[in-house]
Amino acid sequence: MRTESVHIENSKRFTSPRINDVLSRLDELRGMQDGWLDGSGLAPKSAGLDWLSTTFERCYPNDAPMPYTYPTFEGGISMEWSVENNEAMLEIDIDAHSAEWYWLDLDSNDECEKTLNMDDIEDWQWLASELRSKLMTGSA
Repeated sequence: MRTESVHIENSKRFTSPRINDVLSRLDELRGMQDGWLDGSGLAPKSAGLDWLSTTFERCYPNDAPMPYTYPTFEGGISMEWSVENNEAMLEIDIDAHSAEWYWLDLDSNDECEKTLNMDDIEDWQWLASELRSKLMTGSA
């Protein structure tokens, strides 16, 4: 289940400078309203953004690459990484606290898809491991 994400500009907040960029970006998205994309598109809900900000700050590894962060047409959040020959995306349903992980090695066409429970620390640990192995040291 791939969702459409739309790219909008970045910003800042406080914690680790790198994590601050993501937290600030999530704060920016609070100003969105339904219909933000040519009269369509659901705005992310404040409660979901609160949950994601708190969870991301608590669970995302400081040593992992920081994602580009975008709203999705469905009112969720897309986090995306592009490192050398690797592309990864985490499509987060901020109401259900779940996510779809997609990773692709552009050279070999190796890929991985997985559904994650973003309230489960083990799924955050799995994500951290994938980010380190696939995006920081090339594909494993």
